[in-house]
Amino acid sequence: NTYKDTVSNEMSKTIAGLYRDGIEEISAIAEKKKKNVRAQAIAKEIFSLSREDAIRVTSAILKSNDEKVWIDLNAVVTAPYLDMGGKPFIPIAAGSGAMMYKGVFDGNGVTISNLSVHSDFLESKAYVYGQNVGMFGAISGGTVKNLILDNVDIQAHGQVQDYLASANSFVSTGAIVGWLNSGTIEGCYVSGNVDTYKKGQAVGGIVGTAFNGTIKNTLSVATIKVAGDNAFVGGIAGRVKSGTVKIESSVYDGSLLQNTGNDGAMGGLVGLVTSKVSIVDGYYDSDAATGGVGTVDASGSVIGDNTGVGNSVVNQEEYVCLLNKGTWNNGSCTGAKTNVWSKHTNITNQGITKDSNGNILYVINFDANGGSFPTGVSVVSKELRLGEPINTQGLDNPNPTSNSMVFSNKWSFSKNGEPENLGNAYKPVTIYAYWNKAYKITFLSEPGYFPDGTLQKEIWVEEGKPIEIDFELPTEYKSDGKKFYFGGWINSAGNPVQVLGAASQETSFYAAWTDAPTFNVVFDNQDHGTAPQAQQVLDKE
Repeated sequence: NTYKDTVSNEMSKTIAGLYRDGIEEISAIAEKKKKNVRAQAIAKEIFSLSREDAIRVTSAILKSNDEKVWIDLNAVVTAPYLDMGGKPFIPIAAGSGAMMYKGVFDGNGVTISNLSVHSDFLESKAYVYGQNVGMFGAISGGTVKNLILDNVDIQAHGQVQDYLASANSFVSTGAIVGWLNSGTIEGCYVSGNVDTYKKGQAVGGIVGTAFNGTIKNTLSVATIKVAGDNAFVGGIAGRVKSGTVKIESSVYDGSLLQNTGNDGAMGGLVGLVTSKVSIVDGYYDSDAATGGVGTVDASGSVIGDNTGVGNSVVNQEEYVCLLNKGTWNNGSCTGAKTNVWSKHTNITNQGITKDSNGNILYVINFDANGGSFPTGVSVVSKELRLGEPINTQGLDNPNPTSNSMVFSNKWSFSKNGEPENLGNAYKPVTIYAYWNKAYKITFLSEPGYFPDGTLQKEIWVEEGKPIEIDFELPTEYKSDGKKFYFGGWINSAGNPVQVLGAASQETSFYAAWTDAPTFNVVFDNQDHGTAPQAQQVLDKE
């Protein structure tokens, strides 16, 4: 009853592409590994390539809650950008927990926009699908990382009695996952809206209900509205129910957390704690919530009594330093172990932040790549909205740090790559200055001199560009009573050079000198007096 029986480990590592009409390929079925007809039927049903234009890693073949199915496939988002178009989306591992995701899902930092998960639609497919609502329904032992969800529309309109007889359970709603039984959520970003109503809700910006596991380096700017009694709302997690959950380096920076029901609670990070939670470097907007943890019941505890830090402005250098595991002292940060967080228009996670309207912004870094910008820094940044053209408008060109570099006015997506079309902003990127080579061209005048008295001149010429002299040429010199005129240049082989050509390597040119004429001057006194002696006179003297 596990997909390890149906899919080989080797095949599970196959990259699965994601496409506009849904994540249609988490198939990677290893035909030779199918154990029996039932395993084959499960594989064919759940991992079929296309079903109703939405994500299909769920199936109506589960007949009872007694049958546990572990989805043990790994996937990586390979598309440059995904617009889900608001189409109805069935969560990966949907339902009441009979199916749980156990693989590694790497969002690869790719923006997935307009994800729509509505419990009304889910219930029309299988009634229990409405209990755990999010991109993932339930995760046990799995990892979701680098998942960027922009402008989600998550709606849960059921109550737990609709799905289970247990009055102690909740409808769990989180943009990333409804129910985190165990596992890791790391490096994820969420914006958009999460709305629920009816009794018994656990609603979080990242996770609905967490039993065990780790939530770290996550940023939610989602607006969360909850209407219904006995509902618990958190900017990161709605409820920590059992086991130990660690929330580390995570921030809620949304504009609204709202809970209008009775007998519930709301926190900037966690709504309700009934077991153990550890909060390390957690921050939340104090305009959205008055405390980091809403309620801790008699069976629950907050390890170290750290409920997070609330501030009306979380976009602070100090918080960024601590989120990156650094030490803040006297206004400066030292010893940061990561660079996940940064300060831009708003607090930024892995180069992703929001504008004043909550829309996603990407930090585009321009790296001088061995050069330096006029301000003396090696990297400058600008923030662009989704789909905006990437350009250098408003940025100064980098300056070379050695004579052998000439800026090409071109950029590359890799440090040693070729120039590329920068395209549009769909994720945070670093773009590197592309430098052309320049070669030193040396001109030597010895044994003569240049007009300024020097023996050597050097110029640097960009590869492929013509060698052009920008200094005053030597003209003449005298030695041992003789005079010599400059006669052009010769190369290292002693051959005259008529055209200096284009720069392709370091090259030296040598001055060619020719003897100046010497004239014999005789003075004729025309038979009057004594004539001066004859003289040898140099040309032009």
